[in-house]
Amino acid sequence: MKKRSPTKTAWLSVLIMLIGVAIGFCSLFFLDNKPMAMLVIIIAIAVFVAGIIVNLALVRCPHCGYHPGRICGPKCPHCGKDLEE
Repeated sequence: MKKRSPTKTAWLSVLIMLIGVAIGFCSLFFLDNKPMAMLVIIIAIAVFVAGIIVNLALVRCPHCGYHPGRICGPKCPHCGKDLEE
């Protein structure tokens, strides 16, 4: 199985979280029906949480499996190897 790039996976998780936020804001501004707006907000929160889960589960160093948190450089802060190999 091919290893995923931690940087690309981190950006994917951020994109998923931003989609959740956008859905939530759109429901607040464009839906007048309160029960429907609440349902869409719950869906938006679920999408946001899915982005967090993707980040915690899939953003890992391909060598040691360490979760680097916010990726700040090309090397793993735990083992020192390149993240993009």
